[in-house]
Amino acid sequence: MKYVEKSKIELSDILLPDLFISNYMMGLEEHALKLYLYMKFMAKNKIDIKEEQIAKKLGISKVEYEKAMKQLETEELVVKLEDGYSFVDIKEQELNKT
Repeated sequence: MKYVEKSKIELSDILLPDLFISNYMMGLEEHALKLYLYMKFMAKNKIDIKEEQIAKKLGISKVEYEKAMKQLETEELVVKLEDGYSFVDIKEQELNKT
């Protein structure tokens, strides 16, 4: 498990493409949206955390976590790797459609 020293005050920002807001956000279930945003936060801060801890932090059950993660995979926002997940570059994906 990776530990990262953090400031007591979070003053940085998470970048979200406008494409996410216009093309994906409204179609996501509440838990999937929360999970996506939290995953972005964790990735930016290089936080390694177990699925059970994420579910607890978000106030959702393990089943709700799995359902939310499945939706993120189905929407092609994340890809499952051997040791976690990777975000899909939705801007690159959009450019490759044309």
